[in-house]
Amino acid sequence: GRLSSENMSYSEITSMDKIRNFTTEQLQDYNIIASPQLDLVLFDYAIGHLVRICRILRQPFGHSLLIGLPGSGRESLTKLATYICECSLFQVEFKQKFGVPEWREELKNLMRKAGVEKKTMVFLLKDSQIVNETFLEDINFLLNNGEIPNLFATDEMKQLMEEIKPAAREQGKDGDKESIYGYFVETCKKNIHVIFCASPSGDTLRNTLRKFPALVNCCTVDWFSEWKEDSLRSVGAQRLIGLDLPNPEKVVEICVNIHEQVSMVASRFQQEMRRQYYLSPVSFFNLFELFRTLLVSKKKEVSTQLDRYKLGVERLQLTADSVAIMQQRLEALKPQLIATSYETEALLVDVDKQKKEADAARLVIKEEEKVAEKNAAEAKRISVLSENELKQVLPILEEAERALKILNRNDVVEIKSMKSPPQGVKLVMEAICILKGVKPTLVETNIPGSKVSTYWIS
Repeated sequence: GRLSSENMSYSEITSMDKIRNFTTEQLQDYNIIASPQLDLVLFDYAIGHLVRICRILRQPFGHSLLIGLPGSGRESLTKLATYICECSLFQVEFKQKFGVPEWREELKNLMRKAGVEKKTMVFLLKDSQIVNETFLEDINFLLNNGEIPNLFATDEMKQLMEEIKPAAREQGKDGDKESIYGYFVETCKKNIHVIFCASPSGDTLRNTLRKFPALVNCCTVDWFSEWKEDSLRSVGAQRLIGLDLPNPEKVVEICVNIHEQVSMVASRFQQEMRRQYYLSPVSFFNLFELFRTLLVSKKKEVSTQLDRYKLGVERLQLTADSVAIMQQRLEALKPQLIATSYETEALLVDVDKQKKEADAARLVIKEEEKVAEKNAAEAKRISVLSENELKQVLPILEEAERALKILNRNDVVEIKSMKSPPQGVKLVMEAICILKGVKPTLVETNIPGSKVSTYWIS
């Protein structure tokens, strides 16, 4: 079970396996109900700090100053210890433009929970959150006196007195306001545990402790020193879980060796240059994260190339099968192809013959075309000549039409009565017979046995 405040027994741990199992179970229970979860490796060094923080939280007026580099587990171990000791964790959420008024409101909230609601509160604060020295002044007052002067306004103090008065009456302190407020302060001192996390790098911690000595005088100092090799191996092995490595121990050993060599160089740097270089556990974490990132990236790259090779082999095999099938088809079609080749050759010969004939015909056509062009030119010449003669004949035709219009029956009778008409009349009548299709009549001449054709009689 968890370590409640009622169980105040203090005894020596005789079995590390037992405490390992207990802390592991508590971590698993915490991760079930809490968000975000704690990514902790509970090796012996971390368990020692966890037990120490639990002991501080179970002591009256127990406060702690946790000194260590970022990533050393100070905040995570404090959260787990708070859960184990059945306390309530209180952290200030620093937002943009967070100033003294917002800070004081958070402290009022903390003291109400501890003094009025009587909850055991663990106030977790980090040095990186201190943006104003007023914050440290208030923490210094809280550690020394259990209260912060002038924190509550007059109306807020009246309301606070009304809220705390029933509990103070039960404790026999329901007299004047001073006794009621004194009861409130004592309750806050009893229920508030301040855990301040600070980094030893630089001069900030030194100057802070000089200005605000309550951080040392009223707190139990817990140094988070460099991790030992077994601690590094435990953390390294936990970081490699899920990577499916053939020999993860060798990878852990290499990373631990690199970290130890860097630590030795940092120590030598301090001795020679008189400057301290702090090797944070975060660097060790980053080393494994870099290895994990590179491993995943390379696995993905190799897997992609392997998939490409497999796909290429499958396509090559598919192509080989297709070529084999096509080869079989070609072998089956070979006789038909040979026959088709012979037919093609014969067809080419025939085509060549037809081409020659076509060429000869083309030459004849060209000659005929020349003759036709010559005839066309001649026809055009005759047409032009005929048109010219027609132009000459048209006036005569028109005159004949006019003469025909004035022709009457007496004129026809006169012509018929002629025995030997003039030559012009004969010529005209012959032309009319030819146009009408009237055949000439044969008549005897003065020469015995000879006859001549005449149209006049017809």
